[in-house]
Amino acid sequence: MPQDAYALYHQAKELDRLLAGGRVNRISQPTENEIYLDIYANGTRWKLAISASVASARVCTSSAEKENPLAAFGFCMLLRKHLVNALLESVDLVGFDRVIALEFSVFDELYGAEKKTLYAEIMGKYSNVVLTERGKVLGAMKTAGIEEAARRPLIAGLEYRLPPSQDKFAPDDARLVGALAAFGGGDLGKFLFETVQGLSYRTAEEIAARFGKNTAFDLATAEACFRFIGAFLFSEELKPCVRYTEKGAEDFFLQPYESLGGEYRFFSSIDDAERHFFEEKDKLGIFTAFRNRLTECVKKEEKRLEKRLKIILEKELDCKDMESDRIRGDLILSNVWRVKKGDKELVCENFYRQDSPETKIPLDVNLSPQENAQKYYKRYNKQKRTVNAVAPQKEEVLKELEYVKSLYCEISLAEDSDALKFVESELVGEGLLKKKEEKKNRKKKTPLLAGKEYCIDGVTVRVGRNNAENDRIVSAARGKDLWLHAKNYHSSHVVIEVREKPVTKEIVTAAAEICAYYSEGREGNKIDIVCAEKKYVKKPPKAPLGFWIYSVFSSVTVNPSKHEEFLKVK
Repeated sequence: MPQDAYALYHQAKELDRLLAGGRVNRISQPTENEIYLDIYANGTRWKLAISASVASARVCTSSAEKENPLAAFGFCMLLRKHLVNALLESVDLVGFDRVIALEFSVFDELYGAEKKTLYAEIMGKYSNVVLTERGKVLGAMKTAGIEEAARRPLIAGLEYRLPPSQDKFAPDDARLVGALAAFGGGDLGKFLFETVQGLSYRTAEEIAARFGKNTAFDLATAEACFRFIGAFLFSEELKPCVRYTEKGAEDFFLQPYESLGGEYRFFSSIDDAERHFFEEKDKLGIFTAFRNRLTECVKKEEKRLEKRLKIILEKELDCKDMESDRIRGDLILSNVWRVKKGDKELVCENFYRQDSPETKIPLDVNLSPQENAQKYYKRYNKQKRTVNAVAPQKEEVLKELEYVKSLYCEISLAEDSDALKFVESELVGEGLLKKKEEKKNRKKKTPLLAGKEYCIDGVTVRVGRNNAENDRIVSAARGKDLWLHAKNYHSSHVVIEVREKPVTKEIVTAAAEICAYYSEGREGNKIDIVCAEKKYVKKPPKAPLGFWIYSVFSSVTVNPSKHEEFLKVK
């Protein structure tokens, strides 16, 4: 759900029970809009994430391990200066707005015990984190523009002011009854959203759906609605959950919303539900950004190859009439006696064509007939050399373009960031992507190219997730092992290990369905899968990664299927 005051109210109460009395041991800021406080409380070490990101503003615990930048952000250094070893006294919601206040007690050698407050303003694109002392601003995560700073300055030394309040009533404000009495019927959800402070539109719609009255309110109905709103918002009977759609985790809620329906996964606490949702969202965001980066890298290489191919094709086009130049040279030498001094063209029969039609050949008046013929021969020989030179270049470029298409397939079929790391290592190996600089004190981790492993009726089936893995599993296969690949599609290479146990038709069909699933044709059906013994599968010299040729083979037509029930868990 959008981080409205309803969610933040209960989240703050839960965090207060969880973290109050804890001590801050460490502070980190992996990204510009996200900080982590390592807090030791109640015998447990917690990592509290405070984010002012537009897409994922939040205050909740986290289990994620994120890499810190080489140089710490200025706000991180400020927090380390003031809050390391501080005691977290309380976590509270400010009023009924989307601002959480974390109160810290810090011992200062000069002033003794000092109170410092960290405000987390969870307000979408206006989200921010501000550190204050004695009501004065010490620093903010986001600095405001000139116009915004004029309305609400967040400058060190100035008084901290809460974000401007909207012209709405808090849900426990008795004046809200009068405002509700003005409801004249219609969309109650929209009316509550515009009238009650701190509510997201979804929460307002849920309250309206549960209250069940959209006609004009009298005073008694307004009082009943006022009590209903309070009971809904401040009730401790919660069922924290995450709502799932076809696209995955859609949002988290304090309880299932009847106005939405859908599938829900329940958690023991609000913090658990919120942490699960945002970590899933962060993983998806990291995966999407990673995939887009690799796609852009491959697209850049594709454009380079297409440009090179265009130049080659233009050269071939320029040489398409080279045989005409050779014929003209032959015709000039065969008709020397017809050429007179000063002739600009030669008119003669073209005996290279049927019926020997009459043809006209342009001549250079400053050259003799023999020199004119040599001029055409030279141009012919030059064009012939060009054609002979560009032919292997064209073949090479077409092979590289085919390899690039296989990279697109790998990226599109990747299901998580780990799978994309294999593609990244392949791109680095091919020189298409610059290798990231590793920190000196960090051990390098090299991904193992083992491929996915399935067990179908006791038979091992290996599936490559990228070109490097495809080469590895095919190279390691024995002569009688079965090799599978989608026909007319880029796909993973699949190897069925033929050992003591015979391979049945059902095993081949299941493996073929897995091969079809990990192919470009996975969205369709009736995919043709080539099946050949490994001894008939060869890799040509200097062939790119993932490129193999086969001779004796059979084929089977199947529908794509992931067959996760056969997947071995490592």
